[in-house]
Formats: sequence, structure tokens, C-alpha cells
Amino acid sequence: MIDIHQHLNFWGRSNEDFIQHQKDLGALLTVLLPSDGYNDLTAKVTGPEEAYQFCRKHEGFLFAANAPNWKEDMQDIVAGYLDKGAKLIGEIKFDSPGDSSDLWAYAEVAQQYKVPILIHFQHCKGTRLKGFEKTLQRFPDVNFIGHATQWWNERDGITNKLMKKYPNLYGDISAGSGYAALTKDGAAKFLYKYQDRLLFGSDCNCSKFKPFWHGNNHIRPLPCSGCNIVNNVKKLTNKTVIKKILYKNTEKLLGVRMEPDTKVGRFKYRKRIKKNKTLIQKFKGKLLK
Repeated sequence: MIDIHQHLNFWGRSNEDFIQHQKDLGALLTVLLPSDGYNDLTAKVTGPEEAYQFCRKHEGFLFAANAPNWKEDMQDIVAGYLDKGAKLIGEIKFDSPGDSSDLWAYAEVAQQYKVPILIHFQHCKGTRLKGFEKTLQRFPDVNFIGHATQWWNERDGITNKLMKKYPNLYGDISAGSGYAALTKDGAAKFLYKYQDRLLFGSDCNCSKFKPFWHGNNHIRPLPCSGCNIVNNVKKLTNKTVIKKILYKNTEKLLGVRMEPDTKVGRFKYRKRIKKNKTLIQKFKGKLLK
């Protein structure tokens, strides 16, 4: 599994708890989306330098580039982190219309480096979908990833309209908004329709992982949105679509390759379902197929 949406220091969570949570979730690769270093994404999230340094010390993590939109050298800062190995730009989160020149400045760098850009769509706190079609038209070669409350509240409205029309637009199924979209009528239809452009992300600030299997395989909701999203994707789709959403689409989009982990701890959530190491090893072997 690849988790395309996580943060360091998310509401003060320690790195130790974060690493353990991702292991227990089953994420072989996790993408760190930093704040711009000044605005903490309203969640105490640290900036790109912290994400970069963390990835230098820990295997199984990738990082994104970011910088404040108001800095004159913003594009140079973002480009600098892309030169250091960042796989995308984001999370872009500041109050802005969908066709703002500030947003276009990030897209220009994404276009130059051929990397995606992940955007937080929310009224007042993020980019707004109104006007965003102009951005898609202006940058047809840039892959944009949509996320957050307005994006998923408009699942069957403007989000569906834009994804249908623009093949360079992807969706990040993460956080409470992504999970909520999976619980509404028509969720399975949406997943199948855009199965090649939907990406799993957790975006949860959980400090401790809790198993989502209870009793005789009875599924119960959890505070952990990452677990709930994985669970619902599996419930609503087939094996082919599950693989695409949980890791294959992200592999293709970011140009990375997920390798099997030698540590059984990465699959602890499956171990809690059935304490059978043979099944765990069998699952690991299927990841690269």
C-alpha cells in the first residue's frame, strides 16, 4: 500500500507514533506533505525541510515540495526541493480562487519538473473549485490531485464534471471528507468510473493504530480515517480496483515502485485478522504482480 497523504507533527503527534501507525496501517511507502514552513496547514504540520530531513533518515517515506505563496522566491524554493528528490508539490492550502495567479505559479514549476501538484479544496481555508477549470485548461500537461471538503462534497457535481472532462485530474481519497464520500450513495459507481485516477491517502492524525476487525470478521467503524477508507474501498470494489487505488495508480503517477517489505510488522493489520504468517507472506508476494 502507498499512502499519498500524511504529515509530520500532525497536531503534535510524535515521529515515533507516526512511524508505528504507518507500519500498522500497512503502508510500504508514505508521502509526506509538508506545510509551506510558515502556515502550518492549521494543524501544526512542519515544513519541507523537516520532511526532507526525515526522509533522509527513514526508509519507506517520500516527500513533497512546498513554500509560501507570498515569497518572491517561492518557485526557486520549490524547485530546490524537487532537485533534492521531492516527488510532487503540495499540500497547497491557502485561501484562493481556482484560477489565481498564485496557484498558477506552483503549476508552472510542476509543469517544468513534470510532477503532480496536490491541492486542498475548501471554502475560505483552501483553493475553491470555482474557476479551477481555467487552471486545468491552462496547464493540460500538469497532473492535479484534488482533496478535502469541497472536493468530496462535490463528488457528484463539479468534481465529477471536471474529472470526466480532464484526464490530468486525479482524486486523493483521504481524511474524513474522503471517507464520508465513500459512505454516500453512488460511491462504488464513482470508484469504478475513475479507478485509474483515484489514490489512497490516510491524512489522519492518529497516534495509535487500532484493529478494524472485531469478533467473527465483523467490521466496525474506527476513528482512524485511513483504516476506514481502506476498508470501504475493499468493500465497494473488486481486487483489480483495490490494487489500483491502494498503490498502482500512485506508483504510475509518481514514478515509484513499491517493493515488498521484509518486516512482517508492515502487515500487522492482516496479522490481527488471521495470525497466519503464511498468508502474510503470500500477500507480500502478490504486491508486485
